[in-house]
Amino acid sequence: VLDLSRIEAGRMPWRETEVDLSELVLEAVKVLAPLAEKRSGTRIHIRLADSLPSIEADRDRLLQVIINLVDNALKFTEEGDIFISGCCRMDHVQLRFKDSGRGISRSDLWTIFDSFQQSVDETLVSKPRGTGLGLAICRAVLARYGGLIWAESALGQGAELYLEFPVEPCGQED
Repeated sequence: VLDLSRIEAGRMPWRETEVDLSELVLEAVKVLAPLAEKRSGTRIHIRLADSLPSIEADRDRLLQVIINLVDNALKFTEEGDIFISGCCRMDHVQLRFKDSGRGISRSDLWTIFDSFQQSVDETLVSKPRGTGLGLAICRAVLARYGGLIWAESALGQGAELYLEFPVEPCGQED
């Protein structure tokens, strides 16, 4: 709550540095690897383009965003695969987090990014309830850098969450 309040009030201290997105994704997965290892039927696959550029941003805040997305994918994927990919397309870099979990109802796709909101699905009653702030914080951090976050999903079909950051033109699609 404090982080989101600081961001929204413009009082969050930001430490801008050169951030290697590939390294950040690998670090986030390493942090959460013990959770994945506890589930013998859940695997994380990473496919990042060699041409992912570094960006100027607060490394800790971006790590918080990526950890949150990987953690959500793990939380809602009982068994199956989680795919993390990244590519550079013209003037933006895109990271994609795809899971094979329960999915998100179409009616919740945009509201999950609002404060204190979570997907409402009776099949998830056994899942730990969070504060409903993780995706709101992700959206606020990305907005700081002119970035976007969105989800594509349907119940029973897993979920895909996308992050995009504007960058200098980076060539052809990977």
